[in-house]
Amino acid sequence: VVSTQSTGDLEKREGTRRYNTEKREEMREKDRDGVLVVGACNVDILCSAEEAESSGKDLLKGNVRHVAGGVGRNVAECLARAGTPCTLVSAVGRDLLGQFVLDECRSLGRLNVGHVREYEGDSTTVAMLNLIQGNVKDGVADFTGHVHISRDLITPFS
Repeated sequence: VVSTQSTGDLEKREGTRRYNTEKREEMREKDRDGVLVVGACNVDILCSAEEAESSGKDLLKGNVRHVAGGVGRNVAECLARAGTPCTLVSAVGRDLLGQFVLDECRSLGRLNVGHVREYEGDSTTVAMLNLIQGNVKDGVADFTGHVHISRDLITPFS
């Protein structure tokens, strides 16, 4: 399923989804008016510890929060917040994390996520960053989902 801001951009026929040619042309015209951003969408899990060292403890006291991230998505968000219409070309898993990222993007208003592929199997890319006093100490990222950002997503804009 391709998520779009307008439910009319896709037609459902016999259990499959096909682009309506007229709507696709309208979408291309609309997309040309803004900036095209190609890049990653992921969920950043930010872990902030109150203490710099564990002092032999198994766990550090702090907080954990989830935010929409990914370099491509972050650039598109900045453009949208500045009032520039933009289209994001990326991929997210068809899971709760992917839905979270898409919902965050849609809430910005000027960010078209109609060209973000939702894929099966692999989870949405996650980056976990450990912060100490606001600075990144270390992190771990699973970039498995990035293989779904492929040339065929960009071809319609050629």
